[in-house]
Amino acid sequence: MSANEELNSIKKKYGESFMHVCRELFPTMLEDDGMLSSILHDYFSTNNRELGETIIKHGLEEKLKDFVYSKVNSKHERVDKVTSDKDPYELLSEVGYQLFECHNEEEIQAFRKYYDPKEELCTFSQGGRAERAFVFFAVRKDALELDRKKFKNPQREDKYSVSVLGIQFKKEARTSVSIKSRYNHTVENPDATYGNDLDKIVPGLADSFSRLIASRGYYYTDANIEKLQIPGYVVGGDKKYYKYNLETDGMYFCPGNIVIDGSKIHEYPKDQAIVMDNYIFDIHQRKFLSREDEPWYFGIRDSFVDHFEKECLVKDENGNQKVKTETTIGKIHVSKNFQKKENRIIKIWPKGKEKDDPIIIELNKDNQIVGYRNKYLTEVGRRFMENNTTLEWIDLPNVEKIGDKFLAKNNSLKSISLPKVTSIGSDFLSSNQVLEEILAPELRFVENNFLADNRELRKVSFKNLETIGDQFLMNNRELKIVEIPRVLRIGNYAFTHNKMISELSCPRVKEIGRGFMESNELMHRIYMPDLEKVGSSFCYSNTQMEEIDFPSLVKISSHFFANNEIAKRISLLKAKVLGDCFMQNNLYAEVIDLPEVTDIKSLFMCTNVIAREINAPKVENIGEGFMLSNTQMKVVNMQSAKNVAGRFLPEAREIEVMNMPKLKNAPHDLKRRVTETKKKEFTTVINTIPMLFSKVSSKDIAELDKKSEISRTEVRMSKNILKKIVELCQSKTR
Repeated sequence: MSANEELNSIKKKYGESFMHVCRELFPTMLEDDGMLSSILHDYFSTNNRELGETIIKHGLEEKLKDFVYSKVNSKHERVDKVTSDKDPYELLSEVGYQLFECHNEEEIQAFRKYYDPKEELCTFSQGGRAERAFVFFAVRKDALELDRKKFKNPQREDKYSVSVLGIQFKKEARTSVSIKSRYNHTVENPDATYGNDLDKIVPGLADSFSRLIASRGYYYTDANIEKLQIPGYVVGGDKKYYKYNLETDGMYFCPGNIVIDGSKIHEYPKDQAIVMDNYIFDIHQRKFLSREDEPWYFGIRDSFVDHFEKECLVKDENGNQKVKTETTIGKIHVSKNFQKKENRIIKIWPKGKEKDDPIIIELNKDNQIVGYRNKYLTEVGRRFMENNTTLEWIDLPNVEKIGDKFLAKNNSLKSISLPKVTSIGSDFLSSNQVLEEILAPELRFVENNFLADNRELRKVSFKNLETIGDQFLMNNRELKIVEIPRVLRIGNYAFTHNKMISELSCPRVKEIGRGFMESNELMHRIYMPDLEKVGSSFCYSNTQMEEIDFPSLVKISSHFFANNEIAKRISLLKAKVLGDCFMQNNLYAEVIDLPEVTDIKSLFMCTNVIAREINAPKVENIGEGFMLSNTQMKVVNMQSAKNVAGRFLPEAREIEVMNMPKLKNAPHDLKRRVTETKKKEFTTVINTIPMLFSKVSSKDIAELDKKSEISRTEVRMSKNILKKIVELCQSKTR
């Protein structure tokens, strides 16, 4: 075979791009008749024709060259095996790990604490793993000390990833290892950490585990070890690299109707079944396969599959009733999409509806689901196509309720219309960063993590939405317009880190959780006239709000409008309790009126230097550090204050009025300042009396004490009468 013939053969099997890569990298090898084709055949599957694009995209040309040339002398070379007399526990201890084996579900769940909630292993959620596999965890001593937030660019073998390793061997005669990253699905191919090469953790570990597994009656094979890391590819039990669409629970679903499960490779004839996403659809039986059909397959039984099945009662051979799952599919038709010829259309008619419109599933060339239409659905359960990343369009015109994790990992859907939906569960389209439009005019209730982390959404309008869970539209960087006029309750961290919202009107909302609108730097107007209760960090670091006006707000938690520097007017007519760090770092508020407040926690408006007057006639309890740094305060009216902690206005040395007559539990220096201010105020008033008396007659003065006449001496000796005279004089002066 000539070089050109060999290149044409490579092009036919692997695609034109990979042919060009081979021509560039292996000109000498192409002169050796059939050598390159033979090596490629032994190590690269032909289930996909995009290997060349992947190699180029990730700059792997030199690594591919090294890998191929390493096979020249012996295509089936064996790497020198490292042996060890030590057991896995001893070997791992030498490199800083403590190894644990889990024998039951309770022991497995004990390791959940090491994983971020969004990166937990399938091992924790699937259940029964200890029955199907030998489950080990290797944990570094400092694993709990590592802060996940500091690892902003996760890599499969970085310090955090390998600080906790799941090491699992399926209980099958010929078994291979799966080494699981602590990141789980955040990184590429997380179930092949260190390329599934145990000796990369510590030399001799593969031999040590092999002996341990052999003592239990199983044979360990290292055929799935990854010598060359290619993103999106996995090494099967035949040592070949396979392109895969997605991985679920250690199973790899690949183009070409292939599923790789540990060391086993399952390939389905195209006329028998279709492997789409992580589902196996049997054409002849008109059903999605389950564990009952394929014992090795712990298939996804999510709400997508539920739409094509129903449970019914049947009698077994002994006459006892049992539940059996039956297909609801009546007819199937598979054809090309004539508008996009590389795609296929699966038309499915439910039983009894063969003359109606079919359910449509559109697949791309790799058998990934890119489109779905189902007019028969009124309710969608949990985890609907949770692992699908490729869906581009969906049509569910009659759905009224949607469960948790609807398309939770999808990052291809740009528009969705749900004209009848009223309720949506948690993690709806979470991690979708490309959605541009969502229409749900009847939506009334959403749970947690609704459309979090979206980067393209610019407007949302839910005119009937009433209840919102946690993390609503969090981290939506381009969102500018929000219309939720009927909302009554909003959970924690709604709109956090939304940089573009400038106005928000929620005229009916009564309760909002913590972290609302945190770090939104453009917000300048919030209209919430009925708001009664807010959690901590409400509008934290909203730097453009000039007016704080919440007429119905009663209870305020910590860090309310903290780090808002420019607010000049504060109106909280009904507020009773103010949490810690209330409006911390506000610089410009001058007059503070809190007519109903009874409790003020610590660090109230610390660093405010402008305020000259505060009126809080009903406040009784005041925490530590009240208005630290304020130097301009002149008037303090707190007629009911009883319990005051330390550092009360410590820098304000020019106070003229300090009306705090009921102080009981307060630092000595504060009581002294109140007394001194009273004396100063009294002296000022006395010195003003001659001028004020010119406006008031002796008869006016006598009437204050119900006497026919009163002397100035008596006035000077009576504080109560003096106060009344001053008030009378001031009223006449005005």
